[in-house]
Amino acid sequence: KRQGINAEYGKYGRQAMSEPRVIEGSRRPDGTMRKAVKVRPGYTPPDEVRKFETRGSQFRHLRDNSTLCMVDNAPMSGADHMSKAQKKNAAKRKNKKAAAAGAEDAPANALVAEEKPVATKPVAEAPAPSALAPEEKELRKLSKKLREIEKLQSNVDAGTVPDETQLAKLAKRDEIQAQVDKLQAALESVGL
Repeated sequence: KRQGINAEYGKYGRQAMSEPRVIEGSRRPDGTMRKAVKVRPGYTPPDEVRKFETRGSQFRHLRDNSTLCMVDNAPMSGADHMSKAQKKNAAKRKNKKAAAAGAEDAPANALVAEEKPVATKPVAEAPAPSALAPEEKELRKLSKKLREIEKLQSNVDAGTVPDETQLAKLAKRDEIQAQVDKLQAALESVGL
């Protein structure tokens, strides 16, 4: 049995389902006339269609808004049965709202503060590329060029025919090697 027929079609009920209804024409505010509109039987306008709710969302709505679920005249809190991840996400949401509201005294992450600190080993950090001396940078650059030339030379020895740019690169090998030797000697004398 279909519910809501009388509410939808008023006093006509099922009879209105078999015949199309006609909405009479009306006058617009600017004075023009609207045409009469036929409405098919069983049609519900989109703005009157109820939003679909799953059974789970209906249950949650009932549970949260029902007075039967109240204990000691206070609604049940969801924190009692939340998993660790849910509690962590709730704390993040709470902190995010607090930060958005301008409350700077709220801790950044409440759960992280409660966890035990993890001991970390000090790691020897490699100097950042910008922390290198200009001579060291130049030495690295030239060493890379030498490696590329040696790779190219091995390809030529294997039978690959080099093009003009590759031949020019191969011709600069002795010059680059001399610069590398000069820079290495300078760095050894400085002690780097």
